[in-house]
Amino acid sequence: MARDLLLNLACWVSDLEPWAIKTVDNACFFLEMRPNRSLSPTGRFYCFLIIASTTTLFAGVATAVGAWMVLPFAGLEIYFLWLAFRIIGQHDSDYERVQVAGRQFWWTRSECGRIEELSGNAEWAHVSTVARNGRLEVGLRYMGKTVLVGKMITDEQRKSLCRSLVRVLK
Repeated sequence: MARDLLLNLACWVSDLEPWAIKTVDNACFFLEMRPNRSLSPTGRFYCFLIIASTTTLFAGVATAVGAWMVLPFAGLEIYFLWLAFRIIGQHDSDYERVQVAGRQFWWTRSECGRIEELSGNAEWAHVSTVARNGRLEVGLRYMGKTVLVGKMITDEQRKSLCRSLVRVLK
């Protein structure tokens, strides 16, 4: 019930600015992050079709001229392109959400259909940052469990997220 109320009160963050943070009277905080996809699944299909057709056409011409050794490499190229697009497609529904309403917070991440969740009292949650391998990592710690927040956004966006989380979770 409270979670449904939170979703109704939440300020939706547009897909164009996944790092933008909106608040309503400091009582509501909602952030949803999704991976940036320049091609839709249909666009990926047509892109694959065009590249595979072109590769097949050139391999066919090369084979007709007598360079049949091109065929296995063309087949490998098409296979690895299909594999890459399939892996990208498995992550189409990935998301990460951070919600705070009153004294409660919810964090949810979905990667490849695997869902991780953390929720509890916002006053007891702690935000931490660590610079690792030249990248900023933002951690949300509650009841002995730490989760990395903002995996799908840039370092600058993570800094902004960290400042906002510290402010909201006070």
